[in-house]
Amino acid sequence: MHIYLYQNQFRMKILLCGLIMLSVVACNVEEFRSVDISVVAQGNLYGCIQESIFKSCSIITDNSDWQDLQSKMNSLKDVHSDFEETEIDFSRYDVVAVFDRIRTGSYYTVKLDMVEEKSMLYIKVKYEKVPNQQTLGSNVQSYLIVKIPKVDKSIQINYVDSDL
Repeated sequence: MHIYLYQNQFRMKILLCGLIMLSVVACNVEEFRSVDISVVAQGNLYGCIQESIFKSCSIITDNSDWQDLQSKMNSLKDVHSDFEETEIDFSRYDVVAVFDRIRTGSYYTVKLDMVEEKSMLYIKVKYEKVPNQQTLGSNVQSYLIVKIPKVDKSIQINYVDSDL
């Protein structure tokens, strides 16, 4: 009888320790949430060198930097007139501007995936070749500009190039 009680107490202690460990681990797992994005502009630049915009992913947090970017993009051709939005409320939103490298011969598109956790915003930038497009003889630089809710977190950017 004593051995049976001892075994049951031991099993209960093991079960209790397991439940405590599980609850501690569950509390430390951070939940990832997708970020709501709103496309401001997407397209291609054809001047490439004239705009002096290189492959990048920039976070724009104020109107001055936003105006500078629009001016650079418009240095050869008025592209900002095709934007969905030109006035951004920077007290509520940030802008993420992604530019591909200059490519010759093919069209590419820029895609973004964003998730956030408690202390971090993760941005995955993917460059994909557009299938069944006519081969170009000129330089093309794809871009994507989106608006996201204001963030006050560290940001990690990962690039994926579909032709690598």
